[in-house]
Amino acid sequence: MKKIAFILCLLCTILFMVYILFSFFRYVNFRVDSAGIQKLNLVGENDANMYLLTLKLTHCNKQLYFGGIPYPGGISDSVIQIKGYDEKGKTLDEKVLCFPKSQDDSIRTIWLNYENKEVPCNYCLNIDKLQKELNSMTQNIRGEYYSKEEDAHYMYRLFCVPKGQPLPKKLIFRFDKYSIECDVNNIPKRVKVTRIDKMEP
Repeated sequence: MKKIAFILCLLCTILFMVYILFSFFRYVNFRVDSAGIQKLNLVGENDANMYLLTLKLTHCNKQLYFGGIPYPGGISDSVIQIKGYDEKGKTLDEKVLCFPKSQDDSIRTIWLNYENKEVPCNYCLNIDKLQKELNSMTQNIRGEYYSKEEDAHYMYRLFCVPKGQPLPKKLIFRFDKYSIECDVNNIPKRVKVTRIDKMEP
């Protein structure tokens, strides 16, 4: 009886350790659920057409984690390509969808009052950089805003189109298994900058 009790105790200990191990490494994957692009009217930015890109990241594959609060994992599908098109259906030059080099490099995050909530957003240097950033998130999600009601993370990126350049009409995000087509809203929306975070000196 003592031997059986010892074996049962040992098995319980092993199962408990396995549970702790899986609980420590538990994770949940995310996918880009939708994208939206809105032209903005920001105070003091009259030399370029400003745009706000919003990416909604939702949970998927929830069965991969073990109990408790799910720890964030990464993007489940690689971004193969991001293409921008103008009103004539022509492909936009990657350099058009970018931030000018003259932009203040000391700015880390700009906070906007957008859709009745204060959201943090960073500059999008160009479409290629955005694609690489998304693909680097296979290990750790980095959504800047979390909606508890939707159980979704949001990423916000500011980019601009220099005056005189064709305006974007559509962006297409191509992933491993699906694509997201996003129409650009070129009707300016006035948005207030509530705070600007600077880089550490």
